[in-house]
Amino acid sequence: MRRDLRLRSSAQFDRVYQNGRRVAEKDLVLYFLAQGSPVTRVGISVNKKVGNAVERNRVKRRIRAIVDSCAQLGPGFDLVFVAKPIARIHSFDELKSSVLRLLGRAEIVGARR
Repeated sequence: MRRDLRLRSSAQFDRVYQNGRRVAEKDLVLYFLAQGSPVTRVGISVNKKVGNAVERNRVKRRIRAIVDSCAQLGPGFDLVFVAKPIARIHSFDELKSSVLRLLGRAEIVGARR
């Protein structure tokens, strides 16, 4: 994922948390905010409760790869994925299905704004 397509500062994350909406699964929470910009930016938050640095980074890499492979993301959103502790034991396919379900419930997949 290109750096310009990521949410990086805490102010960007806070804006999505405070002004956006949220949908949840058993292993992930998605906060999303429609921005109207030509690109969709993504942030990933993994708490220390998920595990040590190796496990947290593995979860982040998997989520990043899933979002990169999701070509039908509509433009103009800021997304923040928050991993719950159970996410570390899920396989790549289980995480992928959770991410896709969350994007579908948030009506972001294939959405045009």
